[in-house]
Amino acid sequence: MTQISNVGKGSGETHTNVVFLHGLGGHPRTTWQCGLDEQSFWPSWLAEDLPGVSVYSIGYEASVSRWRGRAMHLAYLATNVLARILAEPELQKPLVGRSDLPTDLATKMQEFVPEDLRQQLVDQHHAALARDSKSGGGTAASGHSPEWALSLALEMRAAGALTIEFLLKTLRDGKVGHFDELFARYSRISSAAAHQILNSPTGEALAVALKAQGVDKSTFATLLLLSRKARDPASMSSSTLTRATETFEKLKVEEAKKRLAALQAAYPEDPAPT
Repeated sequence: MTQISNVGKGSGETHTNVVFLHGLGGHPRTTWQCGLDEQSFWPSWLAEDLPGVSVYSIGYEASVSRWRGRAMHLAYLATNVLARILAEPELQKPLVGRSDLPTDLATKMQEFVPEDLRQQLVDQHHAALARDSKSGGGTAASGHSPEWALSLALEMRAAGALTIEFLLKTLRDGKVGHFDELFARYSRISSAAAHQILNSPTGEALAVALKAQGVDKSTFATLLLLSRKARDPASMSSSTLTRATETFEKLKVEEAKKRLAALQAAYPEDPAPT
């Protein structure tokens, strides 16, 4: 899986991000240093010398072929890396804040940035973005069809980019329609089964689904809270969260997998491909 590491941050407020991306056969650290000498890792020097510059290094499974280790098709690899970059708000902030950001690019960026950065874009390019929204210019506000969401979910899962972190980002961005389809593909269940889980009033069905995927307790609780906030904030009480969390803790992974399989069997329509 793709990993992004912040390897240095210059003094003051960040106005520029520098991202190092190695090639096939490379490594997020050793590619940029002399042999095994960690002191020669020169990307970190940039942050030391340049105020306002934050430096990142991206790592991924970089074997040239499966003969030499784990490898991913280049097209899927590119999608995977892009998804991880889009899931990092800190990489987006300096670009969003640029005074010379072209309006057409700002319009496209609304689809990917979190809600607070989206509002910043609207504030900076209010008139143009308002026109685009009214004319159906393809921004996040105008929405996408269910078919588009399904296509996105399938492509991301095929690329290995459909992670729990991306699901959380989708909820934080308020894209509930996208999330439902992504959740179904992430859990490898039908859309009908996902609908039952996500709309269960107790949250215990979600506990089963996420325990089956090996998610930790903290991530489960965060996703439950975000999901309820996006659908019906009034339905989320402290007692509901407590009961759901207790269910999650008591469940064994194998038991959760069996219960999820039973739920899928009860709602087999639109089965997610395996």
